[in-house]
Amino acid sequence: MGRDAEVAVAGGLVEEIVGGRGRAVLIVGEAGIGKSTLVAAVLEDARLAEHGCEILRGACDVVARGLPLWVMREALGVDPASSDPRRAKTAEALSKPWEATGSRLLIMPGDPVAAASEQLLSLLDQLCARGPVVLAVDDLQWADDATLLMWRMLCRSVAQLPLLLIGTCRPLPRRDELDRLRRDVLDHDGVVLPLEALPASSASQLAERLLGAVPGSRLTEQLAQAGGNPFYIRELLDALVRENMLSVQEGISDLAVLDPTAPVPVVSPTGAIVGRLNYLSEQARELLRTAALMGPDFSVWDLATAVAGDTAALAATIEETLLAGVLQEAGPRLRFRHGLLKQALYEAIPQSERATLHEHAAEALSASGAPLERVAQLIMNQPGEAYGWELEWLAENSTELAYRAPDLAARLIEQALPQMAVSDPRRADLEQQLAVLGFLLARHEQVESITSRILAGTELAERRGPAAWLLAYTHLRHGRAAEALEVVSAEAESTQESPLWRARLIALRSLGLVIEGRGAEARSVALRALALGRELGDPTTTAYAHHSMAMTEVRDRHPQEALVHIEAALAAIGDDAQQIDLRLLLQGNQMTVLADLDRFDEIAAVLPHTLALAERSGTPRLAQLHMQASGVSFIQGRWDDALTELEATAHLPDSAFSPLMYQGVIALIAVHRADRRTARKSLQIFKEHTSTSAWLPTARTKLLVAQALTFEQDGRLRDAADTLATLLSSEYTAGVEDRADWLPTLVRVAIAAQAPGLARAGATACREEAAQSHLPRKRASAAWCQGLVEGDPAPVLEAVAYFRACGRRVSLAHALEDAAELQASAGAPEAAKTSLIEAVTLYGELGAVSDSKRATARLRVHGITSGGRGSRAARPQTGWGALTATELRVAREVAQGSSNLEVASQLLLSRRTVETHVSHILVKLQIRSRHGIAQAAGAREDLG
Repeated sequence: MGRDAEVAVAGGLVEEIVGGRGRAVLIVGEAGIGKSTLVAAVLEDARLAEHGCEILRGACDVVARGLPLWVMREALGVDPASSDPRRAKTAEALSKPWEATGSRLLIMPGDPVAAASEQLLSLLDQLCARGPVVLAVDDLQWADDATLLMWRMLCRSVAQLPLLLIGTCRPLPRRDELDRLRRDVLDHDGVVLPLEALPASSASQLAERLLGAVPGSRLTEQLAQAGGNPFYIRELLDALVRENMLSVQEGISDLAVLDPTAPVPVVSPTGAIVGRLNYLSEQARELLRTAALMGPDFSVWDLATAVAGDTAALAATIEETLLAGVLQEAGPRLRFRHGLLKQALYEAIPQSERATLHEHAAEALSASGAPLERVAQLIMNQPGEAYGWELEWLAENSTELAYRAPDLAARLIEQALPQMAVSDPRRADLEQQLAVLGFLLARHEQVESITSRILAGTELAERRGPAAWLLAYTHLRHGRAAEALEVVSAEAESTQESPLWRARLIALRSLGLVIEGRGAEARSVALRALALGRELGDPTTTAYAHHSMAMTEVRDRHPQEALVHIEAALAAIGDDAQQIDLRLLLQGNQMTVLADLDRFDEIAAVLPHTLALAERSGTPRLAQLHMQASGVSFIQGRWDDALTELEATAHLPDSAFSPLMYQGVIALIAVHRADRRTARKSLQIFKEHTSTSAWLPTARTKLLVAQALTFEQDGRLRDAADTLATLLSSEYTAGVEDRADWLPTLVRVAIAAQAPGLARAGATACREEAAQSHLPRKRASAAWCQGLVEGDPAPVLEAVAYFRACGRRVSLAHALEDAAELQASAGAPEAAKTSLIEAVTLYGELGAVSDSKRATARLRVHGITSGGRGSRAARPQTGWGALTATELRVAREVAQGSSNLEVASQLLLSRRTVETHVSHILVKLQIRSRHGIAQAAGAREDLG
């Protein structure tokens, strides 16, 4: 792309952002932000200032690659001393993601890096609500993985914000994360702009523009050394000017040589860069060597602390580097004008001197109270081994560093432990901290190795207890309940164990027994743990014991009793930040039980707060919680909301089975709505997962039903019945709580396929399951099946009454359809017509085109139609009529200028869910920005 084309693209980008629509731009090439014509044209456009656009800039750095999200914090101006309360509040939240109570967290509430990313995304959302924002970050090839993931998430939402994302990266080094970012930019209507090496003609034009004269033949030959890199060309020309090696005659600039036949002197690009530095004073070069050890940017205070010396002299030295074009201002901070300058300086420092400089800078910054991450990175980058103050610093700060940069903390501890004597008292604490970090970072082999070593090598109860807990919990995470029980049983009864840890391990043992299926024994052990927890006043023991009791009650089919124990566990831990992970686990279980009991109003009161807490904590449970929300929305017939909750899991880590559950909801809704293309894509997942492991049936039930309904729609009734018959197999007879919800479908399809034996088997299975359960919906399903098999509408109408009362609108519609046909067969055409009209009405609200057609066809055989009543036109694909009820509420808040975070708070939704809703609104209204939503809503009284 030529210069004029870049300027034209820049103008279009500015027009979009001041109009309220953002875009992501990724520039791939050797020229950074400061040298890109496109970026320069954007940043110099007067319209940005006219519209109050905030320009945020940053640069990644290979030295600071281990600092997660540091470049984003710096670019966004997150500082506790900021005059902007939003930034100051974010800085405070990032400094202590969880308020530690002075003791080490045994199980961290979540990933602090993910939690920090959520805080930064929320801040950027608030800034965009105030006005347009340009966020430009250089050298993304050196970005940490968390920063690249955050950029990918921004690519997903940038179209709904007045946010222009501009990133640059060099072609090398190649990274999978960068390749994914490129794809995400393109997938979300962004621009990937490759900057190829300048051809010789363009290099000559650039030199002419810089020198004010046409390059001569010898200078042109010299310019070839730059390889078409604009930065190198500038540095070469600057070096030639400094050395008085150019002369200008008759408008032509060329190398000044006395002997025209002599070889052309060669000045390499690297030599040119180093040459620039040679003209600086010794004080300036010393300052720059120290600066090269810092992160992508740094404050004057950082330099003053690391270099020391007279303040006035330091100010003069900094001014010298600015005038020389080595450093440049980046808001209130400083950075190298180009990464190659910094790289050349860093590589020019001898290895031995580099180690000394690292150590001195780290110690100076530590003494002055610099952020822990900056100090840790300097220690981490020290070549060789650190023996002195670094070990003491790490022992004192490892816990807080673990909260803020867990991977960096783990690497520092791994580097330090081999340098410490076994008898060093600091070693024990660092080993335990590394085990905790390994648990958080899912380095399970490391956890097992460290904790096993601790248990084998110490008699100290305060070390054995936490080690046994982590080791046993790691086994439970991997489904190795027997191994977990072996660990906790030995430790819980050990006379060496402290009373506190003995009680906690007994509670954990009861949990392992539940998972092993030893319910009676689990109950007995849990009751013992409860008594110990109350005696010791330990919320952890009490909560885990109640958690174990709740799981036991669920397995014994006593949901009401399970809820009592879940509520008791939640009351025990209260708002303790150290128990966030357990709180989220308990609240997820609570919603599962409430859904089984059809207590949807209570779920609505719990779910938003649970999702908000999960987002803030960075827990890996967030994806599962969104899927639970999706499941509840599906049951209640809010299918668009169900799909929105699934979309909100984009870029979240999935559990092993979540892809099946995710695709199952998508496939089932698509089949009901006659969207065969989407259904076919999701059902491919079903074909790829045929394992029969213990958890898989639950995960793939909806895919199974969707496949059967597809066969039914194709007229392959026997294939549909055979597919649903899988629900009667041994793998589905235990542990699949929603099986009874689908058995009426099995019975209906079996009858249609003239397989009465299968229909009776399905009804019998449903009846037996209901008899063993305390769940009223299972009794309703059993009555439904009974009515289908016996041809009696009365039991089906009992199910209809229950589903109508509890709000299971999908089951209600299907039961009404079956009741209508049975009423028609029983000679009650008016009653059949009434049931049909209500069923078709519900199908219309759901968008269930396939179900509506099937119901109409079944009743047409009996000469009964809805007469047009109850049927409704399909929801339009575009316009205000295409919006769901939730989307209308979100649109109303957006039209009033609320940010996504504010909308989430107002409507009791998660920020991610709101973000997804806004994306849908923009597509359906065919509007390109939030500002456009406000304009379109202005003419609607119902949104005023």
